[in-house]
Amino acid sequence: VVKPRQMLAGDLPFRDFVEPGAPFISAASALAQVASGHTLLGEAWLSIGALAAGVAATVWLAARLTGRVWPALLVGVLQIAIAPRLYNYPKIVFTAAGIWLCWRYVDRPATLRIVTLAACVALAFLFRHDFLLYIGAQAVMTIGLANVARPTTALRHVVVLGVSALLFVSPYLIHVQRSGGLAEYMRQAASFAEAIQISAPTRNNKLNAHCSAPARARLRLSSAPVVR
Repeated sequence: VVKPRQMLAGDLPFRDFVEPGAPFISAASALAQVASGHTLLGEAWLSIGALAAGVAATVWLAARLTGRVWPALLVGVLQIAIAPRLYNYPKIVFTAAGIWLCWRYVDRPATLRIVTLAACVALAFLFRHDFLLYIGAQAVMTIGLANVARPTTALRHVVVLGVSALLFVSPYLIHVQRSGGLAEYMRQAASFAEAIQISAPTRNNKLNAHCSAPARARLRLSSAPVVR
């Protein structure tokens, strides 16, 4: 809640507050707050609505894969039964979107579909940087498996995917470089991840004594507003 409000006040990720690697989650929350008249209702709409859309997309994908309704509904029920946390909606949404766009590429490996898949990878990266590993690897593997007999085509399509994704995220990367540098950005994200991992068993009530000082500082700063 704090970071979206900071963004609405004119602050930007990394330049004005520590950004641990999920800038568009804060941006989406800020837009939701604006849409709801600056209330927390917008956050609920965003999280629940995105989760519902993700489950619906997963059911549709399962039905398309199996050709039957009941296995697809079972997948949807299981997805709901695991009770995903509301802030984890990007995991469900982008996993389903990535699978669908990979299928579209396999159906017809056109350049436009590669660029669309790259846009999904880039957007997923901006919501959570670790999605680059999951969605990006999924896209590369799909291209490779779809062109096993044509390695040159596979390589060309992977290059198009990578260059397109880089172009999509380049405005944010330029912002990061101008605001303090990519190296410092990665160092802050690593320190924050270390702090979260170590403090998780205590549910963030107390940081483990073995946590490094920079990690503890990043965790504190991540939830504190910047006073200027």
